[in-house]
Amino acid sequence: MGINHLQVEDILVLTEEEETSPLFVRPRSVQRFEIFPGRIGIQWKVLRVVFSALYPVAHATIVVSLISFFVTAFSFAINCALEITFEMISPLGDDDVTDQTFYTFCMFVLLCCTLFLVCLVCSLFWEIIKVTVVKRTLKFRVAKVTILMIILLIASIYAGCAKPNYGVLGFLESCVVVSWFAAFVLAVLGSIGLLAFCYREQSHELYAVALLPMCAAFLLFSILSPVSFTLVGASKAAVCFSFFYPFSTACLTLYVCFRGCRRPNGEYFIIKKRFAFLFVIAYIGVIVLTLTSRPHSDGKDSCFPSLNNHTRMSNDFGSKAERSSLRYPICGNTWTPLRLNIADIAYLSSVAYQDNLTKKDVNQSVNTYFSNRGIQWNVTYISQKNLTFYHVFEATERVHVISIRGSQSTGDWIKSLKLWSEIISYQITAVALPVQTLPLSFVTSFVTAASFLERLMHHNREDFAFSSLESYLSKRLINRTVDRDISIILTGHSLSGGLAKILGSRLKIPVVSFSSPGELHIHGKMGFTLDELQRYTTSVVSRNDVVTWIDRHGGLVQYIGCSAQRNVPCHSIVNIYCELKEGCGFDSPIKC
Repeated sequence: MGINHLQVEDILVLTEEEETSPLFVRPRSVQRFEIFPGRIGIQWKVLRVVFSALYPVAHATIVVSLISFFVTAFSFAINCALEITFEMISPLGDDDVTDQTFYTFCMFVLLCCTLFLVCLVCSLFWEIIKVTVVKRTLKFRVAKVTILMIILLIASIYAGCAKPNYGVLGFLESCVVVSWFAAFVLAVLGSIGLLAFCYREQSHELYAVALLPMCAAFLLFSILSPVSFTLVGASKAAVCFSFFYPFSTACLTLYVCFRGCRRPNGEYFIIKKRFAFLFVIAYIGVIVLTLTSRPHSDGKDSCFPSLNNHTRMSNDFGSKAERSSLRYPICGNTWTPLRLNIADIAYLSSVAYQDNLTKKDVNQSVNTYFSNRGIQWNVTYISQKNLTFYHVFEATERVHVISIRGSQSTGDWIKSLKLWSEIISYQITAVALPVQTLPLSFVTSFVTAASFLERLMHHNREDFAFSSLESYLSKRLINRTVDRDISIILTGHSLSGGLAKILGSRLKIPVVSFSSPGELHIHGKMGFTLDELQRYTTSVVSRNDVVTWIDRHGGLVQYIGCSAQRNVPCHSIVNIYCELKEGCGFDSPIKC
């Protein structure tokens, strides 16, 4: 064998332990290589050094990327289960009880399909991660280094196309995104390979007995589910999904029954029990957390004491020394030509929680509050249908205020929470496994892509929760070419505050929200830009309020204190108002 036929494996596999072993026989090619040193020998030494330096980086990159992808896939699976569960609790369609019950039961079967598929796919993905960590033969090491070089090359191209003048941080961000997609390709191709080539032996009879009835149920509901979806008025895409989803799951179940994995240690099934247990526990934990953290409204949470007409109110913030002693910077901000301060808007937001939301009651409440300032409001419209809100108008300065009521029932809570289900599942898994830290643009894209089930169930409309109010604003108020002198402000508390910020960003209307979820990661899904969010939204966030932990806040954000020991009082609009009033030194007819 000549020196030109020297193999890379003959050089790279020579470790110190192998060379000192008494059983080691030096290949002739290596002997010739050392006998006739020269330029080629130096090149191979350099190659070996570079390979040894790159391999630990490649190994760590691929392992971390696979784990990050696994966490993302896990959060996506939880989100799919949440979407189906929320649709079971608060279904779409008409009010026919029979149709809704049938539809809900079909959604439960689709949830079972999801649980089965998640347990199977997570088990396969974990096998790929184990192979990546354990296997360290030469072929695997060369493959890892090659993948690393491909990731760096594609990341450079991606960063150059996205940002022509990218720096080091831009390149690293591109590397993170490309690494995630590389892990996605590896996990999918590896899982298909495991199912097609590795799991060849037949499963145990007990698993077949358990899976075959489940397979029959999935096949049955692949016929019944499209019928139920049609009865409740679902879209054609949702009807097709309701057929193919259980049908595909049934086919995969049959394949697993007859091509399962049997091992000497007694493991007879592809699905790992620990992953099935982990996902079910995580899913139940999210559901329990969602339902128990809902801020149930009662009289103390949303009702103010009776107003005192004889209390003096002033909009003067005092001397410069007094202004410098204010607790919060937002105290000096005012909105509209009426110079409404932050406590005024908090009160207008609280009025929407009145039990009997009639024009007479709203008119009496807002005019009594502002009586000492000579401001006279007229109630223009009150809606108590899909979304409860009221609209008041001040004729002198031509100011419009629209206040949206937050959720007061479990159905309202679930209906609104559907908008944030993707980021909720992502945040929970990111807290449990901190390796899930990805760029903002990527998380936004993930949230948009993960909301496909939500769009599927609601006729491809992302505005299903606030379409009535958006239509009202577009027809009645948003006409800047005719009237440029009017001032419009939206306000809301809790989830309605989040809806207000989404609406304000979409329609370019100023918004002030209180204890609302964030909207930074769902802006792509909801159809507005970060610039619009930063320009039009103001958020007051109470400390220790679990609702404000959802997503991240954009625009102007003011954090305020809370002396209460529990989350529900901190979330209360009454406590928020009193904190703002006392912290800013405002006078008002309400005693806190």
